[in-house]
Amino acid sequence: MNINHFLILNCIIGFFSDITLNILSNYNFMNLNTLLPYFENQSMIYLAIYASIITFVLALICINIYKIIFNKLSNIEFIYLAIIAFIIGYIADVIADKLNTFPKMRLFYDTVGSGPWGGLSILFSVVLSYFILYYYNK
Repeated sequence: MNINHFLILNCIIGFFSDITLNILSNYNFMNLNTLLPYFENQSMIYLAIYASIITFVLALICINIYKIIFNKLSNIEFIYLAIIAFIIGYIADVIADKLNTFPKMRLFYDTVGSGPWGGLSILFSVVLSYFILYYYNK
């Protein structure tokens, strides 16, 4: 797997996922409306770029942890990478909550908590990027 392509895909997925969340925050769907204060009065593109940078950094951390544990980057075992991605996303979300990195997301964190949604978001990006590259390279 080409790591540069993997990281670029994660950026793109993070960008469009944030735009999707921005749109869904206008509806009462799975408590996503609690994200509305975060998205209000902000440029959709600016926040999506910010999300893509965060996704890039977290995907890079996942890849580096994988490399440290398994001492290689070729033939990435999907399940291990997925587990690492969830754990890193979970930890990053909890840290962002505890440090109040995104004060306008307080309603979201108070309603749904921190951790699992952050873990799932990075897991989604990493898994989707992995499968896109897997099928593209076949």
